[in-house]
Amino acid sequence: MRGTEASDGTTAAVRLAGPATLPADIRLPVARGIGAAAMLAALVSSASGGAPGASVCFVLCGLSLVLGLAGRRGATYGAGAAALAAGVVAGLQLLLYLFAMPASPAAQAIHAATGGPMALGTATGLFVFGLSQAAVCLLPGRPSALILLGGGLVASGIGLCGLAGYALGFDAVQEWRGSPAMRLEGALGLWLLGAGHLTVARHPVLQQSRRLPFIVAALATPVGLFFDLTTPPYIGASFIYIPFVLSAAWFSDRRVAFVFAAVCALFTLLGYEAKIQHLDSEQQRLLSRMLGIGTDFIVAGLIYVFKRATEQNERVRMRFDALMDNSPDAVVTIDARGTIRQFNPAAERLFGHAEADAVGQNVKMLMPEPYHSAHDGYLDHHARTGEKHIIGTIREVNGKRRDGTVFPLDLSISELPSEDRKEFVGVLRDLSVRKRQEENLRDAIDRLAAYAADLERSNRELDDFAYIASHDLKEPLRGIHNHSRFLLEDYEDRLDADGKRRLDRLVHLSQRMEKLVNELLYFSRIGRLELAFRPTDIAAVLRDVVSTLEPLIEEKGGAVVPVGELPEVTCDSVRVAEIFRNLIVNALKYNDKAEKRIEIGFLAAHPDETGQDRTGVYFVRDDGKGIAQEFHEDIFRMFKRLERSDDDGGTGAGLTFVRKIVQRHGGHVWLESEPGAGTTFFFTLASEQS
Repeated sequence: MRGTEASDGTTAAVRLAGPATLPADIRLPVARGIGAAAMLAALVSSASGGAPGASVCFVLCGLSLVLGLAGRRGATYGAGAAALAAGVVAGLQLLLYLFAMPASPAAQAIHAATGGPMALGTATGLFVFGLSQAAVCLLPGRPSALILLGGGLVASGIGLCGLAGYALGFDAVQEWRGSPAMRLEGALGLWLLGAGHLTVARHPVLQQSRRLPFIVAALATPVGLFFDLTTPPYIGASFIYIPFVLSAAWFSDRRVAFVFAAVCALFTLLGYEAKIQHLDSEQQRLLSRMLGIGTDFIVAGLIYVFKRATEQNERVRMRFDALMDNSPDAVVTIDARGTIRQFNPAAERLFGHAEADAVGQNVKMLMPEPYHSAHDGYLDHHARTGEKHIIGTIREVNGKRRDGTVFPLDLSISELPSEDRKEFVGVLRDLSVRKRQEENLRDAIDRLAAYAADLERSNRELDDFAYIASHDLKEPLRGIHNHSRFLLEDYEDRLDADGKRRLDRLVHLSQRMEKLVNELLYFSRIGRLELAFRPTDIAAVLRDVVSTLEPLIEEKGGAVVPVGELPEVTCDSVRVAEIFRNLIVNALKYNDKAEKRIEIGFLAAHPDETGQDRTGVYFVRDDGKGIAQEFHEDIFRMFKRLERSDDDGGTGAGLTFVRKIVQRHGGHVWLESEPGAGTTFFFTLASEQS
């Protein structure tokens, strides 16, 4: 009953009571009423000549039972103090009975201090009840239910035994050796106090059935004590308590067995003290009692071990059931004859059978032919030979739903280890979706193969076109060019100025047309050429490009300035050189300054035109005319030129080649530019920098 005050005014005892035969809101008032009744019995005993000390102890214990359930911290401490005081008084009476002579000065002093002598049974019951009640109220964190159970069984057992003695007329039950007789009111008070403890101790963790365990426990103790007190001294009645200890198997808490054994040990010693006569063989009878107590504890230990094993098995079963219920895969358990024992919710969804309909049926109901007919043969063969053809493997089989639909599934079978019977667990996964995906994948692969064949055919046609363009288209262009030159040379004296101008224009256009054809052919080949990837020093590549372009750079008044260090990268060095060559030539062409500056460098990271961070970024920056935002994409189109001029010999394909080569390297190219602010081209290569 010890506990902190909760928001609803309940104590730990209220929570401890838990749901049982009597709900908590009824059981606790009943316990308080029992405590009040015990106080009333004590007052009646005192008024009728009972020992004042015993009456005071009963009042304190009853008051403790009432206050301990009041739901207030101060009341709980007060209840503990009252119970402890009663236990101390009763304990002094027990010490006097066991170790002092009744007529000694010490005995007389204790009697005077505690209100007169008590009956041995009364003192024992009050002592155990007081200590158990005080422990629950004053010591937090203790197994309250077990303490209340032990104290309640002792007090109610002694009290009920005394009531039975009065009812049946057995004086030996009340008049224990050397002790005053237990009064009727005292027996009733003890039984009420014990009943109060048992009422509160009805915690769910102590029982598996609802009422039977407590009834057996509450009746077995007084019956055993009554039998012990009413049999001759030479009969060792310890065996009568063994069924009581065995009843602990009904309780889910395995520690209850030791509580019951301790109660039996106390009652065995009480019986010995009540019946012994010093003229008898005291040592032999004490030894007999000790053997009986030892037997009780051995039985309790066996029950404890049995309950622990049972709890472990129950935990394993609960975990298995939890896995069964929550598994996304169907799980079916069968016995050696193929009878379904468990059928989880996923199996219900997979096969369309309810668990109640499937359990008890042969697992063949889930199989189409030929598995349906062959299944029993598999089980018989395994039972005879122990060979595991499919156990421990994953197989692809077919299943049959309730509506007769056959569908593919993965099946994994495991054998459950058991000494008395064989069971098998099958884990099944529906493959219908995967099969459809595989079919779709095969269709996609077939379509891709067809696309690849079409692409191969297109490549061959493109190669044919390249051959035709390089021979059949270029041949007429050469003819036009050559004949125009012949006319200019052979008929120079016959042509006027306008005719010469037109022939010069024709020669220039034929040369430009041939250059455009060559650029177009080269662009078509870039996407099909196999790149020669190898570790490349970009700084060395840049030096070669600048050296090759040195005459043009000097002519244009330019300067190429490396910024920082350029890394070594795995790439096609020839194609990367083309990237730098085209970007440098562009920077020289579209710059009207007398002195042109071109910076080339490397950045660890830089955002692209969409704001996405790119790593391993190269840049080529000029201080030229700049490019308006709306043309940032157009300049990468084939033959697209922002300035029309025939003097520079360009075709407008350079940036198209740059983008194509960068894409072949798995990279990305973009620019940052504004009119009059120069232009910076950025590009990445997907290969890792070393």
